[in-house]
Amino acid sequence: MTAPPSLRLALAQVGPAAGDVDRAVALARRLRAEAAADGADLLVLPELFLAGGPSAAPLLDTDRLEACRAGLEALAADTADGGPGLVVGSPTRQGDDLHDSAVLLDRGRIELTRHRAVPGGPFKPGPMPGPVPFRGVRLGVPIGDDLAHADVVECLVETGADLLVSPAAWIFGPDSQDTMLQTAVARVVESDLALVLVNAAGGDGAVVWAGGSFALGSDRGLAVQLPMFEPALSRAVLVRDGADRWSVEPGAIADTLEPDAALWQALVTAARGWVDAAGRQRLALDLSAPESLVAATVAVDAFGADRVLGLMPDADSTRKAAVLAAALGIRVAPLPLAPVIDGLDRMLADGAAVPSGPALRDALLPVARAAALAAAAATHDALLVGGDCAHPGPHALFRPLAPADVARLAAWRSGSPTASTDASRTADPAPRPHPSPAPDGLRFAARQGAA
Repeated sequence: MTAPPSLRLALAQVGPAAGDVDRAVALARRLRAEAAADGADLLVLPELFLAGGPSAAPLLDTDRLEACRAGLEALAADTADGGPGLVVGSPTRQGDDLHDSAVLLDRGRIELTRHRAVPGGPFKPGPMPGPVPFRGVRLGVPIGDDLAHADVVECLVETGADLLVSPAAWIFGPDSQDTMLQTAVARVVESDLALVLVNAAGGDGAVVWAGGSFALGSDRGLAVQLPMFEPALSRAVLVRDGADRWSVEPGAIADTLEPDAALWQALVTAARGWVDAAGRQRLALDLSAPESLVAATVAVDAFGADRVLGLMPDADSTRKAAVLAAALGIRVAPLPLAPVIDGLDRMLADGAAVPSGPALRDALLPVARAAALAAAAATHDALLVGGDCAHPGPHALFRPLAPADVARLAAWRSGSPTASTDASRTADPAPRPHPSPAPDGLRFAARQGAA
């Protein structure tokens, strides 16, 4: 087949629906409809999109893998309409081996499957990849960490790839966005090929993906840049010249975030991911915790004040609760701990039941307090999130940070009143009710005022 003069890609920067393959399929269909309306040839989804992202890999059992396979077949059947093809990140099984794969769907069928060549987690490495033919274009598809290995891209170049399309799920961390971009630039320099990277955006209760997908021309110029953390759909138009080289037309370029802004938005995204994964309606906080004011601000930025509940133990100052409620507009509920403490003291006073002593009381009191907080949160359909750097629970908002980092973020946020996510710019807006529906579709970034 003769190579076309241009190729229109739709970059679907979305977060995987953790463990919910049906929801992922519904989202992919909505995205494909948006891409078709924009005249796209190919919709590219992130790494392991169909299964819920890399953090869901340990949960992959036979039933989930079968659901992924059925989802791929259903999406493949959709492509019989002649509309956009799809590159879908999904786990696949070959014999006894589990693979992190990119699956090309077109012409009503599963055309080709490529496996990540680099080992990681429960996934076995696949063979060194060759290009994937798509409507006259040979696509090199390095998956996730494949892009960090020059030999994988070198193999794609030597076997005839025309350009590089990389489904990814790069986890947010210090300098992760710079590392992702610098890695891509290095592969472009080595291969002399244009590169499109589609990264996941959002959180799944375990990790945060920062988005920031992009397209680089073979001249290393940044032609398309999607926003950080926000679900988005953007186009990248690739054009073939007389020498069969592909370039990327200039498109939408989103602003990047400064380090503190990115870290704050990562906390907001993590909070959303926890509540979403737990299937709860609200987020609850212990307002007596040392960093509770900052945590409450993160929560309000994530959900809005009406979905944040402050719990105030009766042994602590109610003045702090009143200040927080007035400043952030959140609801504050008293938490009577006196009955819990009295019951604990009576139990310890019964020497026949347990050995008493101040040390045992001091050890049990935090456990009883935490249990009372979690129970109170549950009665309000809320997930209890710790705002203390030393919070022992699984949902410790500031656990990766030192108190000095939290103080710096608080100072930054107090001078940045626009730090919360603007729901009008977010394609899959939060808050959203549970069970969480798939979004109705994402508007292309170029339709949102971008060039």
